Formats: sequence, C-alpha cells, structure tokens
Amino acid sequence: MIQIKLERIGDDVRSYAKLCRGIIDEVLGKGLGSAVVGNIPSPCFCAEITGLHPKFKFERRFLKPNRDYSQANRTGSRGVYDYFNLDEGKIYDIKSPQSWKSVDRYYCRIEGGRIVRMDEDEVYRCLKNRLE
Repeated sequence: MIQIKLERIGDDVRSYAKLCRGIIDEVLGKGLGSAVVGNIPSPCFCAEITGLHPKFKFERRFLKPNRDYSQANRTGSRGVYDYFNLDEGKIYDIKSPQSWKSVDRYYCRIEGGRIVRMDEDEVYRCLKNRLE
C-alpha cells in the first residue's frame, strides 16, 4: 500500500458554498440551496476503477480521504490536504490540482510500491484481461 497526498486548493470556497446551501435548505426548503448556490466540484479525488461503464468509460468507486488542515492558511484556501491509501493490483483515476488553474488528471496503478501512470488504452486492456 502507498499513500498519496492531494491538495484541496480553494477548499474555503467549497466550504462556504456548502454552508450557504445548508442555510438556504433549512430556511426555504430542502433542495433549494443547490438550486440557488449550485454545486462546486471537488478540487481533487481518487477513485478506484472497478470496471467499464457505457456512458462514463469506467466504473469508479470514489475513495474517502483522510483530510488534514494542519498546514492550512488562515482562510483555508491553500494547505488543506487529502490523503488516500492506494493498494497494489488496483487501478486508480486521480485528479490532482497543481495550482489555481492547473490540474493533473491521470490513471495509475501501484507496482512494487511505486505509482505507475497508465494511459486510457492500458486501463481498457487491464480491465478486459480481468473480465476474461
């Protein structure tokens, strides 16, 4: 098993939007908060690829992170980190912010305690081999 660390750049905005959605839902009715504020996608994620999906290419199971605020700046816009444990023999889809405007999105597997990046064709081949 290996652990990766992904920074949740802009986590303060997401937290504030979540708070606003909750208040609006409480005051005006369930579901209206999302309609008014909207949903802001997660800045990072780690998902295990479990199979093929007809619409989204791959079936994914999103992993729950261990979140760390110990290095966060005062507002929480930087320095908030999610840690994910990755197991050998599984394939993962990773979204890792590099800056406010740049995101590294890739597929990988763990091999010999190292992260080995994969392209989409390699992921398809691995999944097809498992299904046969």
